[in-house]
Amino acid sequence: MKEVSNYAAVNAPMYDKKETAELLHVSVRTIELWLHDGKLTSKRAGRNVLIPQKAIENMLAESKKKQKETLKDAK
Repeated sequence: MKEVSNYAAVNAPMYDKKETAELLHVSVRTIELWLHDGKLTSKRAGRNVLIPQKAIENMLAESKKKQKETLKDAK
């Protein structure tokens, strides 16, 4: 029997660029720039670019961390 963590990773929510943009309240072009810059990671399924929910969560956590550091340095 395979590990449950592998099963969870395969069945984790995935979003296309438009859905991700709507979720984050940004444009599709911003999502494309973030993908190009490496701020977001994606998987390809044929011609489709899919962004795992975990990649969105990681990007938001990193952004929050950088924001805290910037505020701390400003004081």
